[in-house]
Amino acid sequence: DENSCSKMSLEEAERGVSFVKYGRNGKPHVRRVRYDGINRVLLWRDPKRENERERSILLSSTTKVLEGCNTRVFKKYSKRLEGNNDLCFSVVQIGKGSRSLDLEASSIEERSRWVQFLRSM
Repeated sequence: DENSCSKMSLEEAERGVSFVKYGRNGKPHVRRVRYDGINRVLLWRDPKRENERERSILLSSTTKVLEGCNTRVFKKYSKRLEGNNDLCFSVVQIGKGSRSLDLEASSIEERSRWVQFLRSM
């Protein structure tokens, strides 16, 4: 239940956290994900590579935040993710060139806090 968890502050979101990121290609891998409030984007990169250019997805009126394993990318990993549906969420850009950022949190509370924060943006 979203109200039972504490709200995440903007500072926490800007500091970021490590999630397991699922992609169209390759194995799932750990990525440091953070929010950039000035540009309204989510940024991510390999936490071991400080100098690596961050990838991004714009948060806009055409962005949806979905709870669970509901994207095409997650469907590819359904066996691996069995029982972890409550840890997963996706940031989906709708429309031309649609894409998704598919993440697995380390706890249900962490997922709920990020989903709640992103939906409020």
